[in-house]
Amino acid sequence: MVLECCDSKQGEFNRERSSLAIKGRPARVEKKDLTLYLRAKFILMMLKGLVKMKVGELAEATGVSVQAIRFYERRGLLPSPRRLQSGYRDYPAETVRTVLRIKRMQEVGFTLRELERFLRLLEAEPCNHAGRRAYAEAKIRDIDAQIERLRAMREELGRRLLTCECCNAPPVNADDGS
Repeated sequence: MVLECCDSKQGEFNRERSSLAIKGRPARVEKKDLTLYLRAKFILMMLKGLVKMKVGELAEATGVSVQAIRFYERRGLLPSPRRLQSGYRDYPAETVRTVLRIKRMQEVGFTLRELERFLRLLEAEPCNHAGRRAYAEAKIRDIDAQIERLRAMREELGRRLLTCECCNAPPVNADDGS
């Protein structure tokens, strides 16, 4: 459960320091080290159910912009949060997991439209593992078809480049000034 909340790229621990201690000053703390600490602290608080957050806090916890959070909400990828008396959005801690899932799925090629369908499938049929697997396998087939289209386009461009007059003109010699 905790591993789902961690983004594998940002959750890695970097043991190397970016600068060495100079004249008695301690080595600079890496942003990744601090991110790991803050994310671990956040996960522990989330597991205890202590976390409610505003949109900026959610954005910081997930590494996306405030505008992206609001956009996901408008698209229906995130449920509308309750509003505080001040008008601020008050997101439950589980929203972090949802935003990170959206980002991970985008990284592997899912569009927002595809994500909408997938998240609806998760909500409507949470135990339908075969349906989720079929959806992911269909995406793999789509990616394979896209690779084939790109390969054909590359080959066609290569053929045209061989016969193109504007790309194969003899070089103009600057010494010929005549």
